Amino acid sequence: MARSPLATGILSDKFNINSKYSKQDYRYNWLRGKRKKVILDQVESLKKILGKDILNSSYSYLVHHNNIDKIIFGFKDIVQLQNIFKITKLKKLSEKKIDLLLELYKNNFFLKDKKLLY
Repeated sequence: MARSPLATGILSDKFNINSKYSKQDYRYNWLRGKRKKVILDQVESLKKILGKDILNSSYSYLVHHNNIDKIIFGFKDIVQLQNIFKITKLKKLSEKKIDLLLELYKNNFFLKDKKLLY
């Protein structure tokens, strides 16, 4: 099962180093400082493999992955809901891209000494 597959907006083009959240937003306490920088570096590594549109690539990976039988999506408006219905038509990622993603993950995104602080 995949929950919150878009990583609470982190994989969107809207998330960047200048992104700020109100104190009422659940991301306020954990998505800042060094953690934010490391996450942005990881997103850039993903873009090198998947291209600029990592959202659809992420959807494609989830939809076509044999070990994922359920995906829980969140949406805040009708446009996002309509986009969710479109993902079933996405092409499967190439085996080469999947292999590169797995290698990236296994090697901590090749970010030496940069760990997320939880």
